Amino acid sequence: MQIIYTSGFVPYEPTGHIALQLRADRNRKNNEDVAFFGGRRDMKPDGTMETPLEAFHRESWEEMRQRWEVFHHIGAVRKQQPTRVCVQDTFMVPVHDITTLVDYEGRGIGRYTIAQAQLLRMNPGDDLVLDLIQKFLEVHCR
Repeated sequence: MQIIYTSGFVPYEPTGHIALQLRADRNRKNNEDVAFFGGRRDMKPDGTMETPLEAFHRESWEEMRQRWEVFHHIGAVRKQQPTRVCVQDTFMVPVHDITTLVDYEGRGIGRYTIAQAQLLRMNPGDDLVLDLIQKFLEVHCR
């Protein structure tokens, strides 16, 4: 089975709300309606794969035209999907107001609590990432 490596990022507010990308048809991998921002780690010119941090910075620019200075790496999750295994490193990005962000690759941005996000149609294995995010938010948000 194919293994791919990705870096995802999740803007979050002090209230604990998170931003998820509303998926465009061209971006869907598993018939998901929403997904984490980010994507596959690319190969560099020297033949090595981007680090999770390098992919996070590149994807942040491609998807939101943002260069985040403050962020938290919360770990990696191995997600079993129908045709592949996706190993996703996730970065949390503090923002004041999710509604001020702009999505340049999907259909827009949704603002959700973890409880709301758990009810959405996402990629297989994203529930494991949401669990990690919930633990992070319990410590970093009011």
